[in-house]
Amino acid sequence: MPVKTPAIDLSLTDTQGQLIARRALNADEFGAASKVIAPGSELPLQALISAGTARVTGYTVEVFYP
Repeated sequence: MPVKTPAIDLSLTDTQGQLIARRALNADEFGAASKVIAPGSELPLQALISAGTARVTGYTVEVFYP
């Protein structure tokens, strides 16, 4: 059964593990060609992100349905 494309929660951290930035991104922000994922398929996603002058050394990516 096809499922709706989930949102992605992205957290960026510094060398101390402190949160620098956090943002929820939806499929439109990734330029996804489809809003659904077919059974047994993959949907490659890509986004260009900038943390400004902050030094990012870690990240967490979580998939969720809003």
